[in-house]
Amino acid sequence: MVRDYLNTPSDVSPASLQKILKACRTELEQSNKELKLVREQAAGASQKYSELYDFSPSGYLTLSPDHKIIEINQSGCEILGSQYQLLTGTELDNYISPDTRDVLKVFYRNIAESRNMEFCEVIVDSNGNQLKNVFIEGRVMLKSEEILLNLVDITGLQKSAMLLQQTRQNYETFINAIDEFPFVMDREGKIIYSNLTTRNRLGFTATDLSEMKFEMLHSPAERFEASCCFHSMLRGSEISCNIPLFTKSGEQILVETRISHGTWNGKPAIFAVSKDITAAKMVEQTLLVSEKKYRTMLNASPDGLLVIDLDGKITEVSEIGLQLLGSELREDIISRHITDFVPSEEQKVISAMIEKTINEGLTQNMEVIIRRKNKTFFPGEMSSTLIQDTDGSPLLFMIIIRDNTERKKTEAKQMHADRMANLGEMASGIAHEINQPLNIISMVLDKILLEAARNQKIDVAFVNEKSERIFENIIRIRNIIDHIRAFSRNHDDYVFSGFNVNTAIESSFSMITEQLKYLGINVILELDEDVPEIFGNKYKFEQVIVNLLVNSKDAVLEKKSLIPDYMDMMIGIKTFRENSSLIVEVTDNGIGIKDDDIHNVVLPFFTTKDEGKGTGLGLSICYQIIKEMNGTIDIISTQSAGTKIRISLSPSMHES
Repeated sequence: MVRDYLNTPSDVSPASLQKILKACRTELEQSNKELKLVREQAAGASQKYSELYDFSPSGYLTLSPDHKIIEINQSGCEILGSQYQLLTGTELDNYISPDTRDVLKVFYRNIAESRNMEFCEVIVDSNGNQLKNVFIEGRVMLKSEEILLNLVDITGLQKSAMLLQQTRQNYETFINAIDEFPFVMDREGKIIYSNLTTRNRLGFTATDLSEMKFEMLHSPAERFEASCCFHSMLRGSEISCNIPLFTKSGEQILVETRISHGTWNGKPAIFAVSKDITAAKMVEQTLLVSEKKYRTMLNASPDGLLVIDLDGKITEVSEIGLQLLGSELREDIISRHITDFVPSEEQKVISAMIEKTINEGLTQNMEVIIRRKNKTFFPGEMSSTLIQDTDGSPLLFMIIIRDNTERKKTEAKQMHADRMANLGEMASGIAHEINQPLNIISMVLDKILLEAARNQKIDVAFVNEKSERIFENIIRIRNIIDHIRAFSRNHDDYVFSGFNVNTAIESSFSMITEQLKYLGINVILELDEDVPEIFGNKYKFEQVIVNLLVNSKDAVLEKKSLIPDYMDMMIGIKTFRENSSLIVEVTDNGIGIKDDDIHNVVLPFFTTKDEGKGTGLGLSICYQIIKEMNGTIDIISTQSAGTKIRISLSPSMHES
């Protein structure tokens, strides 16, 4: 429109000209608006370019031909570790580690010669800040000879690469260190990978194995079976197979192999891991032999053997153990609780045995009534040993069971025989004890007859007096005979009851007192009148006292035979309370017991007396009797000085 106005003829009217000018003004205003919009868009584009340039992840640099920084964006400043004002005008070399400056020089030379894009990696070291690995790409601008560079911080990438490399090395080290045979195969079974252990053990090189299929490591006769097993494992039908591998030299290695699917380097693969089980097989064979020996020894024992766990359940039983418990089948006994085979009142004995075994490792000869499967009973004896784990913690208990039926019968016979032997030794004393009242009776009768001969009539009072003397001595004789009869009788069926220890001691002493007096042995009785009653068999306790007195008598007589000047032969019997126990002590100053014999004297048939002078049953029987009464016997002896036998008993229930 403006051009049209300039070409308007001069004869145009003012009104037309005014109209043209108005149209031109409108056109100019529109053009100004469009120009303003274009300028605004250009400014926005310039701002976006600046932001993209400054905040790009890469550092953009423009270098002069002499390698000084002309222009650099914000990311470039951050990579070089300095500010824009300080960086411009300085050489890029100043910010490169001395170790890689030669690399940068080669880079400059290459881009100058090739005029193409070139690459290099350098290390940036700016004022002692953290070193950075930087990738540089750039080229020379043809017209200006300026150099355009793009810097990328690859420190994290380098660390990742190093970590990946270290991980790969660790993986290789680990795989080569394991004592198993890992194989990676393709779908056709060709070996892709094997570790160093595999190659060393089988005698093949990596090249050898890479040219083989896995099945070739088995014997020809087993390859088909191996192939079937492996396919079965791949289908999930089996877990493993035990087909041996063969080395290059033909040696067989027993292995357990497992097969699975997977990927290797992004491709489908088959993984096989073969574990050498040669040592395990040897251990297994050794265990089988050991178990066979164990079962042979278990069943060869003359006693019944049980193995129970910490809960008291039976886990193993010997053949004799089955017989004792009244069963022919192990299934009847295994998993049963040990207390199932004792009466309820005896279960506390089992509990005490287990507790003692845990604390001390061993419990011996606990007497207990044992119940067979058919509910019959027999007197038994149990011993227990603790079996510990490798760290010393309790694992199992070994229980030994003995049938004491025959032993009890033998002990009863031994006790009776021992009583008879003691009566034999006391015979002279008993005869003297009876002769004394007989002599008195005889003298009284003689006096009555003499009085009758002297007087035709005998005073009734005189006869009564003398008759009382006669009857007193007859009663005395009868008491002596009754006591001897009671002492010699078998009292196995005697029901335990409370009795006075002092009375029992006095009764025992009365049967041997005359013999001791005749031999010149002094006996000292110190019986505490305040002692409680004891629960047990009175007659068996009397036998204990008689046995101890006889042993003491023999000890002092033996000493006298060796020392002629030894005259002060002494035996002492003492009773007293000590805490909650009643103590009976029998002492003598005889020959004593040797230290080597002190622990053996309670064993059956062990004796320190000369041949023919002792059965070796006395102290053994005493020990059993006191044990039945829940008491203990302790022996303290010094050779040539004497012996003390100390019996500790618990009072009966109503006295305690």
